Amino acid sequence: MAPFAFQWHITDACDQRCKHCYIFAENNFKALDSMSFDQMLTTLDNCEEFCRTFKRRPLFYITGGDPILHRDFWALLDVLHKKNYPFTVMGNPFHLDDDVCRQLKSLDCRKYQMSLDGLRDTHDFFRKAGSFDTTLEKISVINRAGLRSVIMTTVSARNVDEIPALIDVVAQQLACRRVPDSRVGNVFNDRLTALWLDQMEAYRDFVIIDKITKAEDVALSECPIPTVEPGRVLVRVKAFGLNHSEQILRLEEINQLYIRKPIIPGIECVGEIVDASDSHFAVGQKVVAMMGGMGRSFNGSYAEYALLPAHHVFAVESDLTWEELAAIPETYFTAWGSLLECLHLKAGDRLLIRGATSALGYAAIHRAQSDLRHSERRVPDGILQQLSDATCRRRYI
Repeated sequence: MAPFAFQWHITDACDQRCKHCYIFAENNFKALDSMSFDQMLTTLDNCEEFCRTFKRRPLFYITGGDPILHRDFWALLDVLHKKNYPFTVMGNPFHLDDDVCRQLKSLDCRKYQMSLDGLRDTHDFFRKAGSFDTTLEKISVINRAGLRSVIMTTVSARNVDEIPALIDVVAQQLACRRVPDSRVGNVFNDRLTALWLDQMEAYRDFVIIDKITKAEDVALSECPIPTVEPGRVLVRVKAFGLNHSEQILRLEEINQLYIRKPIIPGIECVGEIVDASDSHFAVGQKVVAMMGGMGRSFNGSYAEYALLPAHHVFAVESDLTWEELAAIPETYFTAWGSLLECLHLKAGDRLLIRGATSALGYAAIHRAQSDLRHSERRVPDGILQQLSDATCRRRYI
């Protein structure tokens, strides 16, 4: 008879307050709950009835919080053992010792699963100081009792680059891992890390809106990193400017039919090329991107990764910090377009700049001095000329 797996959360009690824990999601500061023993027996009856109906055999993953902290933890395992139901415990390492693990083995616990969410500093950041070393230490305690130890990882942008090294660290503690669509094997003898990473779906933090949204309602979400396609490049966003047009989008313009919805805002960014696709860029190259539909026609820069048309991305060389560099693209492009494309300024013209001490005013002074000093009307080359060729100015200036 085929099994049907139930993940059974019996208590909120836990020695940790993990940053990604669903129990305390959205800072709700909920009171800690635990099922009574009668509630657990009723739940078990419901699971049995379900399995009888669909001709399945129940398989239980007992979790929490840390389920071992429940006062009736051992009584529940004894019931499962007497009914000959297979079960796995998913918990923390802090209350495991040889006696506890031998008792789990005597009750026919199949596996004990713990979590490692990166190397030492990263894991302890997510969970608590000392958790990484304690988890590694308890792998041998679990295995020594004849139980199978399992390590789970919650993959995020913060730890994804550490996963191969983490697999090797765990392997040194005699742990094994399962790779989707492959066999079980020790990492040293069965190097499937590359395959596993290829099949793993990475995620990014982002802001997305689909209706009028107040500033206090803007929140981070997660979605898969975009898949690269011809004509577009994937940029790891290092910094971006906040622009008044994005406030207009959020408070008014989002209702317009020409705005793609839902949309990730952001009309400019600076960052590095992650995937160059069919473009001339190189992976790791420093770039800026701006306008041309960003944050309106296609997703913009309020995200860790942005998939952008290659002709709106421009290579730069600069010693500025990412934050300083992010203050330049849209501001200087607006100044250039206003002076040369709209006013058609030429050498000898007189120019009055209102608000000259603002960022845009300062940029306008700088552009006027540098672009009009030596020619009647010199259209600058490089990044701004490419932007002109891409017709960004006709859309937003």
